[in-house]
Amino acid sequence: MKEGYIDGYRKNLQKFYDADLHNGVKQEDIPAWYNNEYEITSTLEMGRDSVWNYQVSIFEDTGGAHPNTRGKWVNIDAATGKLLTRKDVFLPNTDQAICEMILKQLLNEANKRLETDTISSIEGLRSVGALLEGDLFVPDNFKLGKDGVTFLYNRYDIAPYTMGDFQLTVPYAEIENCLLKK
Repeated sequence: MKEGYIDGYRKNLQKFYDADLHNGVKQEDIPAWYNNEYEITSTLEMGRDSVWNYQVSIFEDTGGAHPNTRGKWVNIDAATGKLLTRKDVFLPNTDQAICEMILKQLLNEANKRLETDTISSIEGLRSVGALLEGDLFVPDNFKLGKDGVTFLYNRYDIAPYTMGDFQLTVPYAEIENCLLKK
């Protein structure tokens, strides 16, 4: 992966860099957008009922308007090593009920971030730039934590970059009737 990233960087940017040098740009004046960063970090922690939560975070700054970070979460059954998908965890036909629970958390978090208490509906979220591109959905990015199910929405999934990512936890006491029993 490292070699592919470096080769792609050189292939895409070398001609611009060479042109800058050819046109007399001094080494110390080379534009900052040539500085690219790519970092992958991961964590593994025990979640609920012998489920491992594996979380990968990717930071990338490729000279655009701003850097970006995105995450991918998976749940692994510690006994079998099987990756647990939404179908393995949630009962069929519960997406609407789960979205209602997530919406409650999203409204609370949006009000906190925007330092207000006036956002109380999807229309209110849309007025501040969230959920403009579609409806709320149950993401594949979730973890079965110790206290609840946390859903991860990366930047741009449901809101603009400026609002950041959303990690919204629905306590087990609320979501239990939507979960498949082991």
